[in-house]
Amino acid sequence: MIIGGLVVALVGVLPVDLKDLSAKLRDKDERARAEAIEGLGRDGSKEAFELVLGALKDPSSRVQDAVEKALPSWSEPAFVAQLYGKKGLGDSDAWIQRHTLGALATASYPIDADALAAALSSKEPRVRFAACHAVERIAVRAGFAGKTDKLSKMLDKLAKDPDEEVRAAALVGQARLTKRLPADAQALVETAPPAVACAALWLQATELGAPALPLLRSGLQRKERSVRAAAIDHLRLLATRDAALALVEAIKSETNPATLWRAADALEALSGVSFGDKIDLWQQWASNLPAAWTAQAESREGRKSSNDSTSKSGTAVLAGMPIVSTRVAILIDLSGSVWEKRADGTIPKDDLEQELARTLDGFTPETRFQLVPFTEDPAALSKALTPATPQAVAKTKADFAGLKTSGKGDYWDAIEQTLADPEVDTIIVYGDGAPSGGRRWDLARMELDYLARNRFRRVELSAVLVGASKGLTERWTAWCVATGGEVKSVSKR
Repeated sequence: MIIGGLVVALVGVLPVDLKDLSAKLRDKDERARAEAIEGLGRDGSKEAFELVLGALKDPSSRVQDAVEKALPSWSEPAFVAQLYGKKGLGDSDAWIQRHTLGALATASYPIDADALAAALSSKEPRVRFAACHAVERIAVRAGFAGKTDKLSKMLDKLAKDPDEEVRAAALVGQARLTKRLPADAQALVETAPPAVACAALWLQATELGAPALPLLRSGLQRKERSVRAAAIDHLRLLATRDAALALVEAIKSETNPATLWRAADALEALSGVSFGDKIDLWQQWASNLPAAWTAQAESREGRKSSNDSTSKSGTAVLAGMPIVSTRVAILIDLSGSVWEKRADGTIPKDDLEQELARTLDGFTPETRFQLVPFTEDPAALSKALTPATPQAVAKTKADFAGLKTSGKGDYWDAIEQTLADPEVDTIIVYGDGAPSGGRRWDLARMELDYLARNRFRRVELSAVLVGASKGLTERWTAWCVATGGEVKSVSKR
């Protein structure tokens, strides 16, 4: 055992072969190039850094994500300065800027506040959002070097940004940078655009206590579903008797089925009992709680209750997964595996057509839906959510049956574009769960980006995974559960 431990220790200090890794960066296989980046990250030399930084130009998202993860390995000022320069934040490519911001946000060394302030002036909304999120994460760990006055002024400017989610991210970034909550939080929750109102509620969630309750009650009164959903999530975190009573009131008044069940899930998790959407039972339970009652800490985390979701009356079912939402987008991975011919001459897409037909037929007239098949690009079969009329359902079936598109599976672009629709409250992804194309490959990075935006959107993400490995299923489950969604595993036929 001692000898084995010694061998491991020696292997850990073996020098990296820069020549070999440099050659590997030119390999046709993106997996080999990504492995080379990981090796160079362990080297820590100037030559290795230059190779890794240059690989931000690699066309593969797998390689770019590996670069983002490796760059924080170099903490010397001379290396860090290059991340602020033309090959990093100063590059004209928005995705190179986003990867660089992601690297700086996770670094353990001090970050130049002025360099980040420049990134906040990008013409691309997604870059400005990523820069605000980086400010937030760096500020939380007190990671800025020097004065932050310029950075703070830029965040103030972005509080009036034309992009609503950028405004929300700027509000959170400013609060973390200055260590002050917005003085006008009540007004923001009541009248600000929904994303900004959600941001104000998010900030209050870190200071939960009795003063938070009026804000959360105000959030429940908003007409925008996202703000009501955010208030429900924070009431669960507050976890007091008054919060439970407010959740009961939310069930009484809620007209959106997905949001109603959000409140019911919260109550079931806090209480440990299963009353579903039965308002009278919840009212009786909450009213009988002691005035000083608070739920156990473990009941406040996550969002799903312990109940089987099949007990809910959904509008339809997809591969055994009930769909409670009436504002749902279903994303279908049409990459290579669905086209593989089987011994009987059929292909998995044939089964998928039948499964989707049953799902679409299960939608009620109140449902608005969108089907988004995707390979390298999302190819939505309608411009937006469409009422589930018999005509629309029939057309969607026919359009999907006629699709012959194949290629790599860009999961991130399909999800990110769908998330932009303010009407969508539920996204369901159907596929093998293994990204093979697009600008994001690493699922952990996708989850981080999604959750950063979803604080201001509150869209549940669920997945039906076909033939996915245990590790892949666990990764998707962590992501989906964090949004209030779930994962259903299906075996290949």
